[in-house]
Amino acid sequence: MVESELILLGTDHDNEGKPIAYLGREADGELQFAGTAFLTLSGQPRKELQARMERLSTTRAAIKVPKVRKPQWLKPELRVRVRHLAGGDTPRHASVQGLEQHSIGRFAGRPFGMLQLHNGGAG
Repeated sequence: MVESELILLGTDHDNEGKPIAYLGREADGELQFAGTAFLTLSGQPRKELQARMERLSTTRAAIKVPKVRKPQWLKPELRVRVRHLAGGDTPRHASVQGLEQHSIGRFAGRPFGMLQLHNGGAG
């Protein structure tokens, strides 16, 4: 397993009702869809994440994300640590481990229309 720093784009629930995170990454100055991960935080880390998510809530996704159900979208400003299997283009068997200390991304405060966005074949 490895850990990566990714951008939290939003949250949702999978088919079984488990909370998931939609994740993005920066590549060549663009924001790209990276995949999903389970949200397994509890206690104080979960409360802190929820408080930050409330401040960053928005009505639309920063980039196109495939297979959404009833998402809560976020401004692409919150960075999270994600543990996942090594290799591949998307995180596999992934779970969010916590917030990054420097959690404000370089897309912070920029209107979505000014972001260089890339859908990475996201449908």
